[in-house]
Amino acid sequence: MTKPKPEMSVSGAAVGDAGVASRLTTGNPSHLDDAIVLNGPTGKDSCAMNVFEYVIAAAVVVAVAHAASAEEAVVQTPAPVIHLQDNLDEADGLGWCLDTQGRRYAETLHAHSCKPRGGDVQFSFDAARAEIRSVAFPDKCVVALPQDAQTDFGLADCDGNDPAQRFSYRAETLSLYDQGNPGRCIAVGAASRSAGPYMSRDLVWADCQSPDPDLRRWIVRD
Repeated sequence: MTKPKPEMSVSGAAVGDAGVASRLTTGNPSHLDDAIVLNGPTGKDSCAMNVFEYVIAAAVVVAVAHAASAEEAVVQTPAPVIHLQDNLDEADGLGWCLDTQGRRYAETLHAHSCKPRGGDVQFSFDAARAEIRSVAFPDKCVVALPQDAQTDFGLADCDGNDPAQRFSYRAETLSLYDQGNPGRCIAVGAASRSAGPYMSRDLVWADCQSPDPDLRRWIVRD
C-alpha cells in the first residue's frame, strides 16, 4: 500500500499551497515555529522530509522579507548629492541625504529626506581633498564633532589640515569613513521621525562591519 506523502501545513495549508509564502510573510519570521505544524507519517524518512521542508519554508520567508525591506531610493535632488542607497522607510520614496538641521545654516547635521529642489541637502565629496563640502554653504565642510557634542557631525569652515574634516569613500562597499580611522563609517540612526512634510534621522558614526549595512551605504553623485 502506498504511503501518503507527508505534508507540512502552515496555518492549515500545505506547503504546496501558492498562498503559503504570502501568509508566512504577514507575521514575524522569528515566530515561524508557532505558525508551522508538521503532519504526516512518523519515522526517520518523514522527519527528514519535514525538516527539509521547514528549512525551505524558512528560507522563503527570509528572502521575501528582505526583498520587501530593501528598496532603492528614487532621489530627485540635483547633483552634486550624497544619499543612502536604500530608501529605508522614507514615506515618499525620496531617500535620505545629509542635511543641516533647521531651515537655514546650522552647525549641526542630521539625515533628512532628499528634497527635490536641493539646497541644504546637497553636498559634494572631493576625494583629492578628502572633504565633504556643502553646496548651499560652499565655504563649509562636514566635520566630526567631539564626543560630548549634541550631534556626531557638524559644519565648519573648510580646513584641509583638520583631521576631523578628512573622509574617504570606498566604492566597493559604498562606505564613507573616517580617513584617520577606517573602521568608523558615517551612518544614519535606526529610528526615523517626522520633520514637517519630510522625515529625519540622526547622522552618526557606526562600525563599518555593523550588521545593518543599509544604514551606511552611500551613493555619491557629482
